[in-house]
Amino acid sequence: MRRPEPERSGKPLAAGDLLKDLVRDLDKAPRRQKVADALSECLEEEWVEQIEFLRLRNGVLSLEVQSAPLLAELRNFHMDDIRRACERVLEPERIHRVQLTLGGIR
Repeated sequence: MRRPEPERSGKPLAAGDLLKDLVRDLDKAPRRQKVADALSECLEEEWVEQIEFLRLRNGVLSLEVQSAPLLAELRNFHMDDIRRACERVLEPERIHRVQLTLGGIR
């Protein structure tokens, strides 16, 4: 018995939009690894596994944290360490602010 196909919502993506998203994702890969390396330098390893790089735009480094207690710990005690370590590996880009958000459970 065949399963019914899921309904699609909205219009299909244009090829140009699809390509733009693909290029953006490819550009994130090297940055994601550099940020993970920088976080490993200044934070405990089990914490790093719970942090994901989202983006770096206009000097704001956005990271998603998977745990509320860890988010509080990082915000209260480690923001400057994170900013300095990430800025060092992402030169020549400047990081003026680190933005942490709470992510969902995976």
